Amino acid sequence: MHKQIQKHGRAEKRDSSNKKILKEKSVHPIPKTVEECNNLAVWFLSKDRFDEAEKVLKRGLKLAPDDVDLWTNLGIVYAQMDKTNAAENALKKALKLDPENTTILVNLSNVYSKQRKYKESIEILQKLAADSNDPAIHLNLGRIYITLGNKVKAKEEIKLALSWIEDEGLRKYAEELVKGCE
Repeated sequence: MHKQIQKHGRAEKRDSSNKKILKEKSVHPIPKTVEECNNLAVWFLSKDRFDEAEKVLKRGLKLAPDDVDLWTNLGIVYAQMDKTNAAENALKKALKLDPENTTILVNLSNVYSKQRKYKESIEILQKLAADSNDPAIHLNLGRIYITLGNKVKAKEEIKLALSWIEDEGLRKYAEELVKGCE
């Protein structure tokens, strides 16, 4: 069975066996609001469809250039794409809009680590660690200290993280890190 569809001004024939291909491409409606842009981008991000997430976030930023969530998510997308300079710039824009946002700070710290800007990463994590019992912050500090060869500080941070870790898999990972510091 053949169907006629209109594509770029010309008629095209498609047979019903192409239905599977069309489903796999999963065409999405064009988002019209900032919220729709952000939600669709988060979905694309969850599916590792970074190019599409980037496009949708940029569309959202045309609608709302000062939206902190859009800038944050664009930074996260760029970090996933290993575009660390673009990630840093996007996250810094988000940080100007919301200077105390922990999500932005943690992601900026991760970008700094990818860029081997360990001093900047440590500064952010130490600031966050002072007011937090979040084990991820202390684990990240521990990993950076391992990278820098400071096993004493690494072990100290990771042991502190272990006091708050509830997830068994994460606990085993942290315990292995501590063993590597001995």
